[in-house]
Amino acid sequence: MQIVFTKTALSYFKDGKLVPYRGELAESLQRQEEDPVFVSLRHVVWISPYSSEKLTEIDLSDWYGELEPGSYRLISRYRLDVHGPWTPDSAPLLFQVSSNANVLQELVSAKLITISLDIPESELGDKPREKPYRLTNKVYVRVVVKNDSDQNIRIRIVDRYYQNRPQLFRDGKLVPYRAGLAESLQKQEEYPEFVSVKPGVSVGPYSSSDLRDLRLDNWYGDLEPGSYRLTNRYRLEIKGSWTPDSEPLFFEVVDKH
Repeated sequence: MQIVFTKTALSYFKDGKLVPYRGELAESLQRQEEDPVFVSLRHVVWISPYSSEKLTEIDLSDWYGELEPGSYRLISRYRLDVHGPWTPDSAPLLFQVSSNANVLQELVSAKLITISLDIPESELGDKPREKPYRLTNKVYVRVVVKNDSDQNIRIRIVDRYYQNRPQLFRDGKLVPYRAGLAESLQKQEEYPEFVSVKPGVSVGPYSSSDLRDLRLDNWYGDLEPGSYRLTNRYRLEIKGSWTPDSEPLFFEVVDKH
């Protein structure tokens, strides 16, 4: 049996209601029906008698955009040639989509998502790697998220002030945030809808990924010489949960220049 790999048709139901295709996709599909000469031919699949063969994989976001949480039923049919017939509808595939915030909350509660802190290699330069690090008063901190679950997770990247909560201690005493920052953080808590959103980060199962670095002078101004201990927690979603506090990062500030 020969199949020319060309086209799929999907019917998708959320909580019993048909989900429309995204944007102008329906019009694009209709134009292909009316003038199939412009349909691109990818490759041919040969199927032996009484056997099966994988045709393709479908990214549902290409058809429907981002899926809302809910219970879904998906059926598909497949066209066997450019001008050929459709297969009968497939048996339905049933699945549920949970909200990303709920998934992250469950994983954080189980302590399967954590963050760690370190000094970027680029900031150490020729300095010795012994800890505690000896640094100038302009301190950059690398923030790494670790996913110890068996799921892919997606972390939305938003305003770094909204998303981080560092705590810095100098010679054992808590260092306050620079003037005006505490009030700004409180306003973000009250009005998170005004927080800027940037592209997110996907983290695979049992893996880690860098988040955006922290510049401590943005939070504390120039640091005085002394011995420091830094922890941080990270908010994974707008209005979402915080990770547990990171393990402390120890360093010394030796001068201002």
